[in-house]
Amino acid sequence: MKHSLVKQLVESLERKIFDCTKCKELSDLRETKEHNCPVLGFNYNHYLNAKVLSLCEAPGVYKPHKGEIFIDKYENFHKAYDDRIQNVANIGKQLYAIFGLADLQWSDIQHFNVICCSPPNYRTPTQDEVENCFDFLVKRIDLLQNVKVIVAFGNVAKRAIKRIKHDKVVVKSYHPSYIWKRMAREKRKVYVNDLVEQIKHGI
Repeated sequence: MKHSLVKQLVESLERKIFDCTKCKELSDLRETKEHNCPVLGFNYNHYLNAKVLSLCEAPGVYKPHKGEIFIDKYENFHKAYDDRIQNVANIGKQLYAIFGLADLQWSDIQHFNVICCSPPNYRTPTQDEVENCFDFLVKRIDLLQNVKVIVAFGNVAKRAIKRIKHDKVVVKSYHPSYIWKRMAREKRKVYVNDLVEQIKHGI
C-alpha cells in the first residue's frame, strides 16, 4: 500500500477514534475533564516502521487536575502522548525494559490498547467497551506495514488478539505491572528473558 494512502487512512481512523462517544461513561468523563482524551498510539511513522506491536488492555487514567497532560485537540495528540509514554510514564519504562533487551528502540514499536479510553479507577474494561472499540483495533492492526510480532500484555489483550485474523507472530505475556509488582526478582528475570527470546525469535 502506498505510504500516502496509509497516512490518509491512519489520520481518518484516528480522528474517528478521537471523536468517538460510543461508551457513554468514558466519553462523559472526557467531557467533564475528569479523564483525558482517547489514546491513539504512537504517530504515523510507527505504522510504517514498527517491527513489534505492544498491545495492552486500556490506557492509564490521565487526570488534568493532578497536573498530568490534557489534550483537547487531535492535532496536539502525538507530540504530547509520544513524549509521555517514551519518557515519563511507568508503563513506558516497564515496556522499554523488555523491548530494550530485545535490541528494539521506540521507533521499532507501535503501542495500542484494546480500548482507547481510560476506565475510571483503573478498572478492567467492560465487554461492551471492548466491543465498541474492537473494529478500531482491527483496522489499526491492518494498517501496520512492517510489524512481525504482536506482544499481548494481559488477559484482555490476549482474548482480543485471538479474535483477529492476521499473519503476525503472537507472544502472550502477563501485564507489565504484574511482572514488576507481583513477581519476585529472580522469577521476573527468568520470565522477562524468556519473553525477550520469544520476541527476538519472531522478528
